[in-house]
Parts: sequence; structure tokens; C-alpha cells
Amino acid sequence: MFGINATADATNRLAVQSDASLFNNAGKGHQIKLNKATTGDTVSFLFQTGWSGRAEVGATGDDKLHFKVSPDGSTWREGLIIDGAAYISLGGVTAPYVDNSYTLGNSTRRWSAIYAANGTIQTSDARDKDLVGPLSSASGLVDTIEPVLFRWKVGGNVQNDDGTVAEIPGTRIHAGFIAQEIKAAMDAQHLDFGAWGLDDKNDPTSRQWTRPDQLIAVLWAALRETRAELHALSSRVTG
Repeated sequence: MFGINATADATNRLAVQSDASLFNNAGKGHQIKLNKATTGDTVSFLFQTGWSGRAEVGATGDDKLHFKVSPDGSTWREGLIIDGAAYISLGGVTAPYVDNSYTLGNSTRRWSAIYAANGTIQTSDARDKDLVGPLSSASGLVDTIEPVLFRWKVGGNVQNDDGTVAEIPGTRIHAGFIAQEIKAAMDAQHLDFGAWGLDDKNDPTSRQWTRPDQLIAVLWAALRETRAELHALSSRVTG
């Protein structure tokens, strides 16, 4: 047992009381090893306030990496778990640190698919919006934009054990739109809204994207225009 400004005991055979501790390299890097006897044991770092646990990081009870938190030292919640296959499990609500500030992925770091029990909720409170006006020329957009069937040139990427990334050719046929055609249709109708955009608004050659959720409003407006035309025709016939 060994203590530095502290008393070691049978449980804590090395005890250090200090404002800081330094483990320096001997010419290259430095690695600290923590080893446990069996998978079911625990090897971890425990963070305490007044000797009461508040956070724990380590392989606790299995060989997965656990990040745990506690409000009182007795009730523990799993915040994040990473297993040997690099699968990440979250144990709570995930939210950005600042509201409406960060994206989930980008044009060159895309998620291949998102699984959800329910659809995406998009906030739409009138108190958050400055109304610009009604959506005009919706029928013109619908007439101009042609839905297409397509196959991705690169259907996905797989990371090899050596860290390299290999492209997988696309095989599945999808239905959708072409961003350039949506842009051309909007220009023809003298419209500019968020159904289309550039990854880098300062670079006209950057990748283009679409937002299908905003096309729902276009379809709704076009349907209203069509219904109004049908109502007018019906009134002429019956009149």
C-alpha cells in the first residue's frame, strides 16, 4: 500500500491527495491500462461529489463501454453504450446543445437510412413565422416537375477492417425528383423557397438538395387550384 498525502488501505492500495496528477511520456506516447479478471467484473472511472457517485465510464458488468450518470449516487442511468461492433445505444433524449443551430450529417456525410416508429415532427407554430404570402403558381410547378425513377450511382459505402472505405454500386430503384429540375421549374415560375437549395450557397457548382416536405405544400396548393377550377366549371354547367 502506498499513499501520497493520503492514507492507503486494503481497498485503495494507492491513494493520492493532490490538486492535479501528471503521467508523462518517456519519449513517445503514454498508455494507462486497466484490467479486470472476467467479463462480468467492472473496470471503470468513477466520478464523485462528496464521495457520492455522479458519473461512471468503463466496462461495467460486461465488455461494452458504458457512460453512466446518477443524480444521487444510488440511482444510475445509462447515457451511452458502445459495444464491440461499434454499435452505439443511447439511454435518453438526444438534443442539440443550442436550438436550431446544428445539422445531422451533411452532403458528404449522409446517413444511409433512418428508422423511426413515427414520422418526423416539424415545428410549425404561427408564432414562430413571419408570413410572406400564399403559394401561387403551384399548378405550374406540378406541371413542370416530372417525378422520375432512378438508381443511385453509389448505393452506399462500407468501411473495411483496415479503415479504408469501399463504394457499393446502387441496385435498388427509387422514385423521386431531380434537384436541378425543381430549380428550373421554380425559376420559370419566379419562385424562390426552401424546396431547393445549394450545399454551399456561395458556390453555384456545389451539390444541390431538395426538401420533399416543402413539396407537400406545393401539392396542396395545386389541389386547391384544381378544385377551384372544377367548382367554376361546375357552376357554369349548372348555371
